[in-house]
Amino acid sequence: HEKLLADCPNSLLLSTLKPLKQRVYRYGYVFLGDESVGVQSVTEHRTITNALVADDIEAACAALKENWRSGPERYLPLLDSAKKSFVTSS
Repeated sequence: HEKLLADCPNSLLLSTLKPLKQRVYRYGYVFLGDESVGVQSVTEHRTITNALVADDIEAACAALKENWRSGPERYLPLLDSAKKSFVTSS
């Protein structure tokens, strides 16, 4: 992510994205133990990277949108499950 944003001149965008990325990384760290979550995430990132390497900006943007859209679908059920588990164990 940092390499992709290294040349971005928009400091407002970068300062907005930084805390969001940190939060997503934390959730990912907790839940990437769920193999299906990790596999889907890696597959989506590979699709984005391959499109960028091929200089296919349209495909890269579409893959990026899909990655951002699918994240909540991937993590919210796991967060709900973890919350229920935490509440019942307290």
